[in-house]
Amino acid sequence: MKRAKAILLSLALVLPIAIFVFLKLFGKNEFDIAVYYPNGVDSVCVENTSKPYQVPDTVLNAIQWGSKPSLITFHPSEAEIDHLKHVWEEIDQHDVTSVFLPSDLTQWHDCALLIRAPWKTVLIDKDKHIRGYYNLATREETDRLIVELKILLKKY
Repeated sequence: MKRAKAILLSLALVLPIAIFVFLKLFGKNEFDIAVYYPNGVDSVCVENTSKPYQVPDTVLNAIQWGSKPSLITFHPSEAEIDHLKHVWEEIDQHDVTSVFLPSDLTQWHDCALLIRAPWKTVLIDKDKHIRGYYNLATREETDRLIVELKILLKKY
């Protein structure tokens, strides 16, 4: 009876350590950010039917997109600008383009970037794919943006 207890206790101690060592040696902790609209978009105002959906060149040329990840924010409030400053403290500002646009560009807002309330900020990767929508008025969304930017920048 004592021998069976000793074997069970040994297994209870050794098995988690063995699993941890195995995962540490052979596992990878890599994350990815989903591409929005992988099957294209079905909208009246969008002419681009590529799969996955890519932001039109007319929009990217107008914001002087430099083939690197970009954050486009429509009419940011003071709180959103403060939260973006926190983003730039965490992320190297030279790796990401940030653009502020007036709210009257509804054609871009609704059709090209497909932004819906409550989001006002969109993340575009270097391949012109939409990678996320954010409401930077909240701290949680700002933190989510920081994490997703770090993942995106590590991948490139």
